[in-house]
Amino acid sequence: MGVTKVRREGRVPELDGLRGIAVLTVMIYHFSIVKRVTDSGIDAAYYKIAAMGWAGVDLFFVLSGYLITGILLEAKGNSQHYFRSFYLRRVLRIFPLYYAYLAAFFVVLPFFANRMLGPGQLAQFVELEKIQLWLWLYASNLWTFFEGVHTGLATSHFWSLAIEEQFYMVWPLVVFMLSRGALRNTCVVLIGLAFFIRVGLDVAGFEPHSIYTFTPSRMDTLLSGALLAILVQSPIDNEVLTRVARWLLIALAPISFAILWYGGGNAVDHVGIYTVGYSLLCACFASMVLLGVLGPPESRYTRFLRSPWLHFLGKYSYGLYVIHVIVRAVLVRVVGLPIPIGGTQLPWQLGFFLLCTAVTIVLALLSWHLMEKRFLALKKYFPY
Repeated sequence: MGVTKVRREGRVPELDGLRGIAVLTVMIYHFSIVKRVTDSGIDAAYYKIAAMGWAGVDLFFVLSGYLITGILLEAKGNSQHYFRSFYLRRVLRIFPLYYAYLAAFFVVLPFFANRMLGPGQLAQFVELEKIQLWLWLYASNLWTFFEGVHTGLATSHFWSLAIEEQFYMVWPLVVFMLSRGALRNTCVVLIGLAFFIRVGLDVAGFEPHSIYTFTPSRMDTLLSGALLAILVQSPIDNEVLTRVARWLLIALAPISFAILWYGGGNAVDHVGIYTVGYSLLCACFASMVLLGVLGPPESRYTRFLRSPWLHFLGKYSYGLYVIHVIVRAVLVRVVGLPIPIGGTQLPWQLGFFLLCTAVTIVLALLSWHLMEKRFLALKKYFPY
């Protein structure tokens, strides 16, 4: 009957494992965006499944909502510097790598762009320079909402960081002003509202990419995580919560996979994916997080989440996420077209994935040890 509290800063092995799953699936997705030179059935099946890896971002959203809300709920009653500590600690965690990346991209790269980028990439880069302010302001998702297309060339993934930053700006005030009961009810209402916003945008003729990256239409994932944090710290029996989460996952995971499979896999391929599909995935990922937090320590799922390799990926997941798309953009130009072996390009794809992953890990480790952890050490000056 005991209540499991949210442990501060997310240094929970199971949550690191979930972060690892999220970043791994996103990397599989992006590293598999290559030219198809074969048409075998096994290749078609692989690339269709790999195309579903975008959903790892939604798992990141649920985790963010859970962790941030848990931290805010604890700080709300115990901290004299609730807002100052939260915002400064978020700045120390997020800004250094993000703005270092943008500086390298928009300040340094122009000196080498003609030699490093292919004709198509160079054209994209020229267009990106014109809209870079949206990226500097964490608003690239809003640009995509208005234009209906991603920003492109190693910046398209930053729409998700923009949504999280917008959430961080608003949510601390909401948590501070509302009681836990009112906060719980607010989460439930807004989770449902997100679905209707997506449907309304589709009926109004908005592009699927606009629906995919618009903060109000994607808020259900973040708020599902927030709702979990409230429930975990409530008097509700942990066993009841885990039982509900287990049955939800068993019931909804096959339906979610079926919608993705028959819809084409990608987030914007079919109206069923970017309306009800997002809602179903949200429930699945919320269940996964809840089972990871409250599940029995001896269960196979918990042991899997505690795997050293998942913990490693989870620890460096932010750096891996920020860096991996530029790695793919460079290596796909260096390596060239896939080489089929025995009628399939999957051996080449595996090699390309391993190469991209290895380079991304090396760069993420350099980022962590040379920069990120030094900024994180400053958090001690801003305790809750």
